[in-house]
Amino acid sequence: MKIELTGMSLKGDAIGIVTDTSGNRRQVYAPFGCPGDIIEYRSPSSTNHPEQFSLVTPSLNRVSPECGHFGVCGGCTYQHIAYDTQTSLKHRQLQDIYDKILPKTNISFVPSDLRYRYRNRITLQSHGSAIGFSSRGSHTVFNLKECRIASERVEQKALELVESGIPPGYYGVCVYEDGDDMQTFYLKNQADSPSFIQINGGINTKIINSIRARLKKIGAGSRILDLYCGNGNFSFPLFDIAQEVIGIDSSYLSIARAKEKSSSLGLEHFHFYEIPVENAHSHIRTYSKTTDCMILDPPRRGLRKDASFLAALHIPLVLYVSCNPLTLRTDILEFIKTGYHIETLTGFDMFPQTPHIESLCVLKR
Repeated sequence: MKIELTGMSLKGDAIGIVTDTSGNRRQVYAPFGCPGDIIEYRSPSSTNHPEQFSLVTPSLNRVSPECGHFGVCGGCTYQHIAYDTQTSLKHRQLQDIYDKILPKTNISFVPSDLRYRYRNRITLQSHGSAIGFSSRGSHTVFNLKECRIASERVEQKALELVESGIPPGYYGVCVYEDGDDMQTFYLKNQADSPSFIQINGGINTKIINSIRARLKKIGAGSRILDLYCGNGNFSFPLFDIAQEVIGIDSSYLSIARAKEKSSSLGLEHFHFYEIPVENAHSHIRTYSKTTDCMILDPPRRGLRKDASFLAALHIPLVLYVSCNPLTLRTDILEFIKTGYHIETLTGFDMFPQTPHIESLCVLKR
């Protein structure tokens, strides 16, 4: 049967609606589809013959992918979609997520100035005879020949490693924030990335500017509690606003870099502590009594059980940066239960050519 694809899932597959012989409607998910595509859909005849999709009429929103690995690489799944359409889709996804629980939430969306060449770091995998990235939907590694979303310097270094060969394992390739220092890290596992390197510097600056603008409304002399602070990405830009900053993170390397930077800048009112947030409740409760604003930047899993604890502190202003809109929604509901309301919610396209969405939610009591 022929169907039109009308949207995208948060995982990056296009969505269409099929109707069976009984008149029942259900969603199907087409890999590498694009909203506006007309496809031929064949339902699975058995477990050995899965559902099939074939393109009949391409959408006007389709463009030619720029990377030769597109379709094989497990990273960029949106390169075939025009960039304006990508941002519109992500904006609509955010709105749909919050309309279900907070229908009057006004959400804005900020695109990336760089649609390609924005990544300041990537993670290479060396396995067997291949050095590159994992293929889509598998653990098979393919040999990297290019990476269009990596900055030119990062791509060049990565290709040098592919050419020279590296022992089995994971390797982070990154450029520091000053743009002058490039390093390669051996990683214990794929998740053990150098998190103190911001992926998209342009979008990171836009988020920082939004945080500064909101804190300026409080005025100089604010006391800031920065949880999951990393190397102080959001802390240090507040040097002229904050009277005191307390940063907490579980990463030894990130906290060591934050301490080194605060010392070199002479910021005696900046204090950083290496401790997981879930193990720091007593310290956080003490600091919260004089805190004007709490900044949160947790991993994709969100705050989990810490959400109810942090919401119960009743800190007047909370700035929550998230890379997962679903866990953000779950955590926001915990804050709303204790009297917070959403002041603003903004999506940022930190990861063009992918389905991932970054958000900044401002919560006020």
